[in-house]
Amino acid sequence: MKATINEICAARPKWNARTAMGHDVGLKTGFGGNIRTLAHPFLLLALLWLLTGCALNTDFDKYTFGPPDSDSNIASSTDDNQVVGSDSDSVVDTGLNGDSNGYTGSETDVLPTDTSQNSQTVDTSTETATSEQSHTDSDTCALESDCCSNTDCSNGETCSESGICVDALSPSVVSISPPDGAPGVDANSEIVITFSEPMDTSSIEGMISVSGISIQNLSFSWNITGTILTIASSNGWEYASGVTPESTQARIYTIFVESNVADVVGNPMGVRLQAEFSTLRRITQTFAPVVNSNYFSYAVSTYETINYCDGKDDIIKIGESAYMGGGGDWRSAVIFNTALPKSIANINNAYLSINQATPEDDFYASGKVAIEQLLYQNIDSTILTAVTKRELGILSTLLEPVSTIDITEAFATDIAAGEVDFLFRLYNLDSETNTYAKFFCDTYTLTVEYLLP
Repeated sequence: MKATINEICAARPKWNARTAMGHDVGLKTGFGGNIRTLAHPFLLLALLWLLTGCALNTDFDKYTFGPPDSDSNIASSTDDNQVVGSDSDSVVDTGLNGDSNGYTGSETDVLPTDTSQNSQTVDTSTETATSEQSHTDSDTCALESDCCSNTDCSNGETCSESGICVDALSPSVVSISPPDGAPGVDANSEIVITFSEPMDTSSIEGMISVSGISIQNLSFSWNITGTILTIASSNGWEYASGVTPESTQARIYTIFVESNVADVVGNPMGVRLQAEFSTLRRITQTFAPVVNSNYFSYAVSTYETINYCDGKDDIIKIGESAYMGGGGDWRSAVIFNTALPKSIANINNAYLSINQATPEDDFYASGKVAIEQLLYQNIDSTILTAVTKRELGILSTLLEPVSTIDITEAFATDIAAGEVDFLFRLYNLDSETNTYAKFFCDTYTLTVEYLLP
């Protein structure tokens, strides 16, 4: 047990002296019981010194008593009037108002105890404050901020110093249609660009261009979230035109999306996008007949005679002949081989034409020239019994330089079915006998306009 003088003072005994020197002194020590001894001058001086020092609150902490390594305070007295080592005020009993024995037990002086001198007090305020501060910071972050760290954010956002999830990612193009390098794009197709996040739609349109098209001829529209941009050409995308696939190169358009296009918070894309597509080619191809003929039905049936055109001045006549002993019809059969490319996107139109010569007599007074498509076969003596595939209509009703008939629907149907050879026949309707419409044999043409990637 180790104690300072101040601690001893705090536990000082209550005492009383008899009225005269030399009497016995009664000392209540606080350590259990009274100690009676003869009065002695030196003893009295020592007691007065001790009591005076305690009453004046003399600093005796530098003096210690007891075992040097003990960290305990002085234990509480077994006396009900003394509490040692507590924070209560120490009590001194002078005994002047005491009983006949010199001990009254009354309290006449109350002295405050300086608890700051307690060498065993542990200051935990710093530790407690640190713990509370850390907890408070955590609660404040959770309650007042969007985020405390990057893990609290989503979609690639980062947590800023102010506790807000911030979009720091650059936008990118997720897809573009037509895709880069796409061939055979239709004139009315739209360019559709899909971005990875909502974009600054108010400024981005000036940063997107298409080669060969002025910005005034482009229209821009966005979806409601600002992630999909649709671009259309007011005049449509142009086609390259030619007379054969081999001689016609496709028209190429290049789309540019500048690197400084930005999302709604201002993050730029940072990379310039370039993609190109080519439009369809418009091919207008004219085919000449493979076989062209003019025949008289009586001659074919009787003599199996077919007249094949072999010169530019050859004349085809269409009409009905009647004479003594016989008669028949003059007709014309013609074959075309188209051999169009397999990758045709569309048949725009197909026309069958032939140039007229001067009619014989007044054919067109009542007569017309009609045309039909036959099931394909060779032009020979069996032509009279060839099967009609479809009627195509009237080729001519009057004299005109060029007679033309639109056969687009029938032709496109057959091309779609994979057919390449076509057999047509011209014949007369409602004409007077021995009157004839005439045509130049070598001017038969089949003209087809089609679209090709």
